[in-house]
Amino acid sequence: MATAKQQVLAYTDLQTEIWTVPAETPKHTLVTQGDRYGVTIANATGVPGETINLGPHSVTFAGQVGVGTEDVTAIAADAVGVALDGTWEFDVTDADTDTTQGAPVYDSDGTLTLTEVGTRIGVVHFTGSYVKAAGVAPVKIGA
Repeated sequence: MATAKQQVLAYTDLQTEIWTVPAETPKHTLVTQGDRYGVTIANATGVPGETINLGPHSVTFAGQVGVGTEDVTAIAADAVGVALDGTWEFDVTDADTDTTQGAPVYDSDGTLTLTEVGTRIGVVHFTGSYVKAAGVAPVKIGA
């Protein structure tokens, strides 16, 4: 599945659910459950921590973070929180600087496209200051 480069607009806490995902699914990954799409808001079990070098020092961040993440195993070993809304920047194969606000976005076997193939997952949702670029677009999930 596609992984968001960044979150553009916030998701709604009341629009999150806990879903079972494949092990080692990183946060900000587009996932599906039946005909519904969402974006993971935490890493699944098995995602290694990230290490950043700051001059002579290294800082390692936990791979699985969040309050109570360890408790979701009551549902399944690889369960994580999933946002069912919000706007996320993804690679979109045919997006360019002429992409229009509200253009439908489709998932075609893990590749996001503006071409009507596969399943509709949302729409392009630019903010006032978003800088358009070829190959990427902010996608409002579930719209």
